Amino acid sequence: MKKTLSPAVKNLVLSIISLVFVSSVFYRYIEGWSWVDSVYVTILTITTVGHSTLIPTTTIAKIYTAVAAFVGIAMVLTLFGLISAYYVKNRPKEVIIKKRK
Repeated sequence: MKKTLSPAVKNLVLSIISLVFVSSVFYRYIEGWSWVDSVYVTILTITTVGHSTLIPTTTIAKIYTAVAAFVGIAMVLTLFGLISAYYVKNRPKEVIIKKRK
């Protein structure tokens, strides 16, 4: 039987990709960063790495980054939770509990 991703996971992945795209466009035109730098900062922000090689300088970019961080971190953590729940639910029965004698 072929297992497919649940609609929740698909929608979440599409939402994360959309956030990365929108944020990259935002940084490209508001901060004037290159496309690579814009994607890089977005991914570092939503994965909580937070490396400070590039820091937003305009007020609107700082506000946007704070909002994008809250939303993006929540989406990434939810995705990890859904994936973890899937693997816990579908693990082989003999791995679940082995009684000691």
